[in-house]
Amino acid sequence: MGEEMVVFVIGRVLEHCKEDLKALERDVSKLEAVRTPFPRMSYDDAVKKLQSLGSEIQWAAISATPTRRC
Repeated sequence: MGEEMVVFVIGRVLEHCKEDLKALERDVSKLEAVRTPFPRMSYDDAVKKLQSLGSEIQWAAISATPTRRC
């Protein structure tokens, strides 16, 4: 359901604001290409990919319960 919402919002932005984005010299071709289903990858692969792109992210255990930081 989340993917469909993202695609819907992007579609509405393009429908109503495409000319504004072009006036701001934004490349709308990437937005026009957004389609479901979105690509999937494991957490391990995502960390490796980000590291290969220069990120300093480190692997961490993911908790099923969201944590709050105050």
